Amino acid sequence: TAPSMLILYLIRYAIIGLTFWLWHRVSLLLFDDPRWQVAAATSWLLIAQLGWKLHQGSTHTTLLTLALVMSLHAIVLILRRGRTRDYLYLGLAVGLGMMAKYSYAGFVLPMLLAGLAASVTRQRLLRWPMLWSLLAAVLVMLPALISLFAPDSPVTTRLQGQTTYRLGGIVAADFSLLWQWLRGAAGFLAPLWVIYLVVFRSAPQGTDTATWVPLPPQAGGGWEGGRTVRPLLDRFHLVVLVLVVAISLFVGVEHLKARWLHPFLLFVPFWWLLHARPRPRAWPVLQWTTVTLLVLAVVARLWQMTATPYVGNKPSRVTWPVMEALRQLPPAVLQAPVLAASDTFLAAHLRLLTGRPVEVVPPGLPSASRPGEILIRTRPAKSEAPTARSQNRRGGVVVARRGKATYGIAWSMAR
Repeated sequence: TAPSMLILYLIRYAIIGLTFWLWHRVSLLLFDDPRWQVAAATSWLLIAQLGWKLHQGSTHTTLLTLALVMSLHAIVLILRRGRTRDYLYLGLAVGLGMMAKYSYAGFVLPMLLAGLAASVTRQRLLRWPMLWSLLAAVLVMLPALISLFAPDSPVTTRLQGQTTYRLGGIVAADFSLLWQWLRGAAGFLAPLWVIYLVVFRSAPQGTDTATWVPLPPQAGGGWEGGRTVRPLLDRFHLVVLVLVVAISLFVGVEHLKARWLHPFLLFVPFWWLLHARPRPRAWPVLQWTTVTLLVLAVVARLWQMTATPYVGNKPSRVTWPVMEALRQLPPAVLQAPVLAASDTFLAAHLRLLTGRPVEVVPPGLPSASRPGEILIRTRPAKSEAPTARSQNRRGGVVVARRGKATYGIAWSMAR
């Protein structure tokens, strides 16, 4: 039997709770002053992608966020103490991140380059316990790595289906990737960057914004691991910027969503606070702004769950009437010899309804092509006739509604 929605909710919020408990632990490791600790620990509430979007039915992104925070937590622990279990912890985080989303590699590569660029962090990375990290990461991510190289759905095909990328870039007077990146970054960090510009100013070079927690003498001779985190994050974000500019020289894209930028921008709040000094009355302004946004998010979420699913620019994913739409399909469609869906989200619901295997077809496949195959797609184009027929196939469109949430499915059946 399938797990109930209540169980799925409990699992998801357990992951979210663990994520931001670790975020709090990182804040305690970086800052000693209670005001800075609170500012860092609650900074995620000021990012709409975290304080609001995580409640909108995100799945892989929820696990990816946990893996990213685990990774930073492990890195800080390695820089402070470098125990073998810290390296194992990092390997677990890396494996979990790659299992959640392949875009996690967008965090690993810049962080690896940033770590190798300075002697303090390089000495910690190039130690034999790092082999335990690699082993743990490979063991956890092995299933994801195998599917990454699956011949029936190449990475380039999936990437093309998501971003519609093309060769050209700035050298061909195409600034689309750079523009989409800047637009996505502003959207991802909103409204945090607006609030921080109001309440903080940049600290002069060479000054500390807060007292970092030093190690006790018996644990490392007083070495302050936190002091390496700020330059490490400096280098990390610099590498990200360089990579984005370099790729945008030769590549353009049609789509780059803000929710794809977690691996690159998730730790901007820590980085910003490590460089910031408060303006006059910064703390009460930040405190009440954070509380106000938190209350608004809670009220909106309760309203969304009880009154209407439509809050924001689209309904919450968990309220989409997917099963209702699938149940409207003709019985012959659901009993077809071969079931195929256009995306994994729809395929999972179709498998839950029928109890049968469902194939996920590569992006762009226009219709069913094998005898007896059913291809089911989401959000049919307006130009598509609901009862489109041809000599070798037949099809149709069904639409289900729940409140203001609408979900449409187009299907085609090869004869």
